[in-house]
Amino acid sequence: MKRFNSIAQMRQVAAAVAVSAVMLGCAHRTPAVPAPVAPTAGGLAITAAPQPAENTARLQQLADQRRSQQSQGDYVLGDGDLLAVQAYDLADINQKVRVEADGCINLPLLNRVSVAGKTVAEVQSDLTRRLAAYMFNPHVSVQVDEYRSQQVAVEGAVQRPGLISQTVRNATVRDVLSAAGGTMPTAGSRIYLIPAETRVADARAVPSANDVTSDVTFRTEAIVVDTAESDLTTQRTFFGLPVRSGDVLVVPATGNFIADGWVEKPGTYPLRSGLTLRGALATAGGLSFPASKSTIRIFQAGVNGQMSMREVPLTSAA
Repeated sequence: MKRFNSIAQMRQVAAAVAVSAVMLGCAHRTPAVPAPVAPTAGGLAITAAPQPAENTARLQQLADQRRSQQSQGDYVLGDGDLLAVQAYDLADINQKVRVEADGCINLPLLNRVSVAGKTVAEVQSDLTRRLAAYMFNPHVSVQVDEYRSQQVAVEGAVQRPGLISQTVRNATVRDVLSAAGGTMPTAGSRIYLIPAETRVADARAVPSANDVTSDVTFRTEAIVVDTAESDLTTQRTFFGLPVRSGDVLVVPATGNFIADGWVEKPGTYPLRSGLTLRGALATAGGLSFPASKSTIRIFQAGVNGQMSMREVPLTSAA
C-alpha cells in the first residue's frame, strides 16, 4: 500500500490545506500588500470542499465498507514491524528482526520465515514448530518491539503530528487523534480525511515531493467533517470510522484574517468557522467614515507565496 516516504512529504499536504484568508476594506488608503495576481491554477481553497450532504454520504459509504471488512483478533504483522524473538536455551535465535518488504524475517537455522499477515501468536507457534526439528520441546517467545506496518499520517494542529502507528486491529479516527496527543487550541473545527483506498486507486494523485498542487486527490476526494456544524450522528460515524494504513488526517489551524484600510479597528483576528465577510467587517468595528461603500477587496494567499485578489460589492457581501 502506498504511504508517504517522509514526514516532510506529509507536511506538504498539510501546508496545502492551511490557506489563510486576508480581508481588506479599502478606500483612500492603499494597504501595504503584494500586488494582486490572477488566482493560481490548481490552488486549494478550504471553501472548495464538497457540500456537507455529499460528505455525509461518502463518509457513511466508507464507514459501511470498512466495517464490513473488519476482522477480529490480535494485531496483524506487516513489513516494517520489529520483532523481538527469544528461544529458551538457544541464544542464536535471541535477537530483534525487522519484517522485510517481502513479509519475511531472517533467523539463524530457520533462514527466511514468512510472518506478514499473521498474528504474534501464529508466528510464535510457527517458530516453535520449526525449531522442533533442531531441539526437544522448544520454548519460543515473540513480541512486537516496534509497530511500523500499519501507520496513519496525522498533520496540522495536533500535539504530535507525524506517522501514527496502529497497535491494535480496527483502530478508529478517535484512536489515532488521541495517539497524536489530541488537537491544539489553535485547531479549526474542520477535519480532513484522505482515505487510503482513494490514494491507492489513483497513484497519479499522490503528491510529489516538490509539488503539493499535484495532489488532485486531496482537492477532490478528501472527506471533510466540520465538528461545529455536523450533527451528532455524523460525528459519531466519523470518529468511530476504522482507519487503514495509508490514511491521511489533516486538522488545519483556525488561522487569522487581517482587516486593514478604512475600518474602525484594523488588525489581525481569528478566522472562525462560518465567518462571513460582513461578520469579518463587524469584528473589525465596521467601516470608518472615509471608506468607500462600493467595493471590498479580498486578498487570499495562494501557493508559492502568491496572492490573489477579488473585488466584492459591499451590497452583495454576505
